[in-house]
Amino acid sequence: MSGKIILEVMTHCEAEVIVKEIEIKENLEQEIKKILEKMRKNKFQSVAWLKDKYIGGTWFDLNTFKWSAEYLDKIWNEEENGQN
Repeated sequence: MSGKIILEVMTHCEAEVIVKEIEIKENLEQEIKKILEKMRKNKFQSVAWLKDKYIGGTWFDLNTFKWSAEYLDKIWNEEENGQN
């Protein structure tokens, strides 16, 4: 599956939001998970959209005190879990 996602990323100082369109030609799920994992590991808050549908994001979870990522209904806060 392919598609164009919109990735909204908040800068570390939370002063601005950067918006980027990313064209994914193959394996949409795997590529989005890679992007979200990169955002999580680098401690960026982000939101990913496919057309007008929320598909995932990254944030600092105050319950676990870890950076977490979500793709559809799957949430992870460790690298190996997000790569499944």
